[in-house]
Amino acid sequence: MKGTRVILNAISFKSALDHKLLEVLDKVQLLKRGSVTDLARVLNTSVAVAWKRLELLRKLRISYSVNINYPKIGLYQLSFFFNKYIPFELFHIPYIRFYTLSLSPPGVFVVFSVPRHLWVKFSELIINNVGYEPDRVWLVKKFLPFRREIARWVNPQNYTMFIDWKVITEKILSVGKRDVDWDLRDSLDNVKFDTIDLLIIRELQRDPFAPLQEITENAAKVANKLRLGVSVTYKKVLKHFRRDVVGHNLIFNVVPAHVPLDYSNTIYFFVSITPHMGWSLALYEALSSHPFFGCRVDCQGRVVASVVLPQGEISNFNLFLENLHDLGVVENWEVFVLDRVNRRMFTLPYDMYSPITGWRLPQFKSRSK
Repeated sequence: MKGTRVILNAISFKSALDHKLLEVLDKVQLLKRGSVTDLARVLNTSVAVAWKRLELLRKLRISYSVNINYPKIGLYQLSFFFNKYIPFELFHIPYIRFYTLSLSPPGVFVVFSVPRHLWVKFSELIINNVGYEPDRVWLVKKFLPFRREIARWVNPQNYTMFIDWKVITEKILSVGKRDVDWDLRDSLDNVKFDTIDLLIIRELQRDPFAPLQEITENAAKVANKLRLGVSVTYKKVLKHFRRDVVGHNLIFNVVPAHVPLDYSNTIYFFVSITPHMGWSLALYEALSSHPFFGCRVDCQGRVVASVVLPQGEISNFNLFLENLHDLGVVENWEVFVLDRVNRRMFTLPYDMYSPITGWRLPQFKSRSK
């Protein structure tokens, strides 16, 4: 079941793309932090050549970020679906990460990063503030590293992106059943980070290849602007980066944050897949390896993903899931078609953390009667 192709966006991007640039997009994900020297090593080339290829990709609108190990900085991911329209203003608090309308079924889809030891109270605050119980809730406690196999899914003849559901199925079956505990303890016993670590991660999210000196300067400006009460120096940044960010695995790896695709003939949706026991990890690893999928596994073992698929692949995706159901891998699934145009996305609420109180609950404005 070969997939129809999605043309990589912008004629300049497609015409400039070659196997060497695709190799950069793949192998940059092996890095813990953006280092041109390390990139040259994994590419088996010189620093000058690695830098040249990196800069060419930047000019083609490729951006990079880091894959954060959120529980290590005391956060979970909490998603809600409400089966009625609720205005954005009732959700607009520092911990919000994503908001959009669900077109089918109709409603609202919203995602928060929440303090792991306060997620129950946080949920109650949200529900009390909007005045409705959510129809669906997904709580992601355990985060895993992932690598998108970009070069594998680009046709080397015309540099278009495709998907082959048979290959994805074979990968799921080859990984097989694995027992994984997706429901972490909510205590902060294994959490070791501080404000400087968060400021470093903030800058690495913006540009993993930024020099530590630039990270120091930007972090110091943010600390002063937000009155975080910490002194940021190069020596401290270097120490915290080595000891905490890398040493305590606060980030997994560098990832391409944006690969320009042609979205004109695609469907944007969220899918929640309930696998049979033991199949969550295999589903996660297979789907998250493809650029069309952004996956997590919630505390109940459900594989949840934001997906961008060509319109011609929607029926094939459904056949793929039905096949997995027949194979005893998948129990059931739900699809929520989302509004891509009017979605809103936000960064982490760094100012909600204090070295004294830790992550704190948000304060809601009182609702007008």
